Amino acid sequence: MLQTRSMYAQNAYSRGERCVEGLTREEVTRHYQRKILLIARQLVDRLPPHTNMEFEDLVSYGAIGLLEAFDRFDDARGIQFSTFAEYRIRGAML
Repeated sequence: MLQTRSMYAQNAYSRGERCVEGLTREEVTRHYQRKILLIARQLVDRLPPHTNMEFEDLVSYGAIGLLEAFDRFDDARGIQFSTFAEYRIRGAML
C-alpha cells in the first residue's frame, strides 16, 4: 500500500498536482475522514441542546477545513500536516 501510495504521489507530481507529505488531495481526504468524524462527534456532544447545528453540517465544514489546510500547508513552517489540519478542521467547524 505504501509503495502504491508513493507511486501515485510521484504520478501526481509529474502531472503538476500538489502533494503534502507524499499524499495527494484525494488521499488526504480519505486518510483524514475518521479524524473529521471524531472531531465532529466531540463538538456535537459539547453543544447546547438548543443549537441547530447538525452532525452532518459539522462534518461538511470539517471537510472544507481539511481542504483549506491542504491548500495552505507550508512545509517550511516546521510543523506536521496532521497538527495543522486538525486545527483547521476544528476551526472550520466552530
